[in-house]
Amino acid sequence: MVLDHLGPCHSTTRPGPMQQNRVRRLQFIRLWGDRKDCHVKIVKYLTTEEELRSAVAYANKNKLKLKVVSKFSHTIPKLVCPSSSDSLISTAKYNYFIQIDSNSTVTADAGMALRDLIDQVEKFGLSLVAAHIGRVMIVPANESEGYAKVIQIGPQDQLLNAAKVSLGVLGVISKSTKSVAGKCTLAATTLSYKKLIANGLKNNGQIFTGYPVVGRQDKMQTSGSCLYSSTTRIDASCAWDPRIKGLFFYESTAIFNVPKFGNFIKDSRRRLDIEIKRRFMEEIEQMAFFKYGARPHWAKNRNLAFMNVWTKYPNFDKFVAVKKQLDPENMFSGDWSDEILFGKGRVRSDGCALEGFCVCSEDGHCSPRVLLQTRACL
Repeated sequence: MVLDHLGPCHSTTRPGPMQQNRVRRLQFIRLWGDRKDCHVKIVKYLTTEEELRSAVAYANKNKLKLKVVSKFSHTIPKLVCPSSSDSLISTAKYNYFIQIDSNSTVTADAGMALRDLIDQVEKFGLSLVAAHIGRVMIVPANESEGYAKVIQIGPQDQLLNAAKVSLGVLGVISKSTKSVAGKCTLAATTLSYKKLIANGLKNNGQIFTGYPVVGRQDKMQTSGSCLYSSTTRIDASCAWDPRIKGLFFYESTAIFNVPKFGNFIKDSRRRLDIEIKRRFMEEIEQMAFFKYGARPHWAKNRNLAFMNVWTKYPNFDKFVAVKKQLDPENMFSGDWSDEILFGKGRVRSDGCALEGFCVCSEDGHCSPRVLLQTRACL
């Protein structure tokens, strides 16, 4: 059985990450960690796999740097920003193809939004298992192969684990294949019940009769969806929509080995002041990544969290080897990935600790003062 869906999937959403006024600027989360814009000379909105291949071939032939951005967002680190401000491919319009086959898999264009993919799969009584079991990628090639080629990566392929991570430095992901299974119809009943009882909220301490629940709620705050909020209603916009005075991020996300997590919590409590200041946040950040060896979330965090990151992954060298195999000329590299993956271009300048580029090891890094015990900025 092969079920094909050919046609664009549309959603009402806030403006995408590309801001095109006088210059083409990549910006989705108000400000980057270094507070510098990401400028791009060329932006291509492509709709077919052949167009993707041609774009990679053109960039390879002309020695250009190339990065890919989705319709909705990008990482908090500058993974998606091409060095030398060269070319950017947007997959915003590359969302036509979905195929469900008899092997309980679904294959979709890389530009397909996850919510749209779930909706299409559910029409056939299925649900995503979320396991990536294959990818189609477009990578640089030599002149005899047309400067770019399409490669199929299957479940048994040694490249699959690296392709799952990708980080945007291996090539352009054209299609992704995931496992699907029969939809659990009981889930709808469970969700309906939880909505009915308001997830356990009570009006009088005994039952739920409706909102409001307890006390004044005029100061309660919420925001619209960051994927499907209205393009016209600012009051229902995403919390970090650049059109409003919304949230700024101090985003630090750590992944701990279970045996170490308890001691990390105890350590954090000992350092907790009644008034949480920047110094406390930096202490917790450094303690997580350096003392307890936590691994960073690759879509979040400041550069500081990625210091010596290769020591935390046993297969890190294998990923770098795949990077060199698929992209030997580093066409998909950027300043950020060059620093984190290869240690290139790392500088320790005045104020670098304030921007999360370094640990404060001298006064100039953390001007005007440094706390000697933890090397955190005051």
